[in-house]
Amino acid sequence: MGLVESLLKAIDSEAIFGLAKEAVNSWASEDGENRELLLSSELVFKSNKFCFESSLVNYPYFETTYEFVKEDEELGLYRIFTSLEGEAVDDYYEIY
Repeated sequence: MGLVESLLKAIDSEAIFGLAKEAVNSWASEDGENRELLLSSELVFKSNKFCFESSLVNYPYFETTYEFVKEDEELGLYRIFTSLEGEAVDDYYEIY
């Protein structure tokens, strides 16, 4: 099995999406300004990336990016960073 195939098997997309939804719902409860957008838009998968070396952290991780979409309009991005074990280690969102 090649490297790419191994990485694809290591990513549990459904679990990462579940973590993303939980985080967005949590942020919505704290962010009055963007609450409606966070709760009413759809998270649409955009990409998975693997970082094996970084100046910011000393471990490899996956970066999964979703778009906030409402009525076919992209309103922002959500990124979640997960360890190779599937544990969320960081995330952030940006609204345009």
